[in-house]
Amino acid sequence: MIRRFLPGGAVALLAALPLNAQQGTPAAHRHASAAAKPVEVSIVARDYAFTAPDTVPAGLVTFRLRNEGKELHHFWVVRLDQGRTLADLRQAMGSTHGPPPAWMVNVGGPQPPAPGGESNATLLLTPGNYAALCVIPAADGKMHVMKGMSKAFTVTPARAETAPAATAPRVEAMRADNAVRLVEYGFEFERPLTAGRHTLRIRNEGDELHELVLFRLKPGTNVAQALVWMEKMQGPPPLTMVGGITGLDRGRDAVIQADFTPGEYGLVCFVPDDEDGKPHFVHGMATQISVK
Repeated sequence: MIRRFLPGGAVALLAALPLNAQQGTPAAHRHASAAAKPVEVSIVARDYAFTAPDTVPAGLVTFRLRNEGKELHHFWVVRLDQGRTLADLRQAMGSTHGPPPAWMVNVGGPQPPAPGGESNATLLLTPGNYAALCVIPAADGKMHVMKGMSKAFTVTPARAETAPAATAPRVEAMRADNAVRLVEYGFEFERPLTAGRHTLRIRNEGDELHELVLFRLKPGTNVAQALVWMEKMQGPPPLTMVGGITGLDRGRDAVIQADFTPGEYGLVCFVPDDEDGKPHFVHGMATQISVK
């Protein structure tokens, strides 16, 4: 959930979206590869701070995010190139003009679990300076990062005998039983999603930055109602957060694991469009799927 918007007409547009994006979509690329065991890193999110390590080894890293706050929080990971720091990033985010700086690389991260719950994301990290942010808006409209919810950390070189191809452009060393392609403007599953625990490889094959926010809808509700609630987060939620992937730059991928019980699920991308600034869900990047 990089940003939340609900411009006029969005609810009507969402009501007309297909109820099942899993049927009839192009197959995602299959990645046959050997299994690899990533390093696991525990993250705790509170209102408004992260408890996280200062260093992480390069290679495959699974971030496990536990939400001990009352609000929703995610762990959006970015690499800071050209010697930049978290202070540089915060200053850049304070500007409302122009595209994101070229030295900020979006590498993904776990989307919000429900308060008291946990979500995860496995990323392939190269050595360098990184930052993790929560950019979900609070009730006053300010992003959590502006309330201090950020964390700088360093990815250190891994030992050669244990590092899993840290320079590979994809998360090739992780096995997955399904895949999701992020494109303009939709989510394309390799195969229909079924009940049970699944490992999903998520890859941005679009031209723009994309994310995947995943939630289970309560009976009798739909994605449009979920988006209305997300705008202000007041009253009983019509959904339960499952997780997903924060912003992925073009060509990047990540892996998540999640348990799916039978029911209706929503998938949404809130990233503003490069051309008109409207959130991608307005352009159709929001859908509802049935899990059986």
